[in-house]
Amino acid sequence: MKHIDRCLYVYHVHAGNTCRGEQNGFIQTETLALHDQYTYPLVERWCDENGLRKIDLCGGINPAPGYESVDLHGGRIAADLNNRWPFGDGEVGVFRAHDALEHLRDPIHTMREIHRCLAPQGWLLSQTPSTDGRGAFQDPTLVSFWNSNSFWYYTRADQNRFIDCPVRFQANRLKNFFPSEWHREHQIVYVKADLLKVAGRVPGGVAI
Repeated sequence: MKHIDRCLYVYHVHAGNTCRGEQNGFIQTETLALHDQYTYPLVERWCDENGLRKIDLCGGINPAPGYESVDLHGGRIAADLNNRWPFGDGEVGVFRAHDALEHLRDPIHTMREIHRCLAPQGWLLSQTPSTDGRGAFQDPTLVSFWNSNSFWYYTRADQNRFIDCPVRFQANRLKNFFPSEWHREHQIVYVKADLLKVAGRVPGGVAI
C-alpha cells in the first residue's frame, strides 16, 4: 500500500447530486431495465464471435431466432433431457430456457448438464413459473417446481452443501416478475434467473 500525497478525486455534494432522491431511484430502476434489455443480445453476440452454440430449450415451440431448438418431445434436436444431454463438454455458449426447466423431472441433473455443456463464462437465461404464484402448480404437465430460492443451491455455498451437485454459477440476475398483464391478472408469477458459469479459460480471453 502506498500513500499518494495529493488529491485524486473531489466529490461535490449539492442539490443536483444523483446520489439521493428521485433521480437516484430512477437510476437504480433504469440500470436494471437496461440490463434486462441488453443481456440477451450481448450474450448472443459473444457466442457468435467465439463459435459457441446457442440452444433454445423451448420444446420446439417458437424458438428464438438464431438459436438451435431442442424439442423436449421430439423435433429438430430430439433428446430426452432427463438423460445425458446431446452436447459436448463446454461447446454451448448460452441455454435459453423459457418455460423449460419445469418440464424436466430432476432439477439437479438439469443443472449438472447445463453446467457441463456450457463453455466458461457461458450463460443460462431462464424464465420459469414460480411457486410464488399459481403457474407452477396449475399446469398438470409440469414435473419440477422452482422459485427464486431454488437457484441458491447452485449459486451459494451455504445451500449447495445440502445437495450432491458440485456445480457453481454466478447469479447475474434473479427476480420475480409477470411476463405480461395476462399473467399478472391470473397471478402467474415467473422467476427470471440469468446464471453465469465462471470457470476455466474464457473463449478468446485469458485463463481465470
